[in-house]
Amino acid sequence: DQHVPVCYCFGHTPQTIEREVAKTGRSTASATITAEVKAGHCACEVRNPRGTCCLGDVSKLERALLPAVARAG
Repeated sequence: DQHVPVCYCFGHTPQTIEREVAKTGRSTASATITAEVKAGHCACEVRNPRGTCCLGDVSKLERALLPAVARAG
């Protein structure tokens, strides 16, 4: 589902990441999440149903979306 969060701490969904990639040709989600984690602003073990950091899932989604933008452009 496009509206189910990929990142429960900062509200990134497949839809929001896809929109950013379509609009700008890139995604800042991973960089934003990384900075927030370093600042101690995440609560993955509580918010994410998996109980783990979402960064791997977000990066995987970004990599999947970027080739689609390159093909469309």
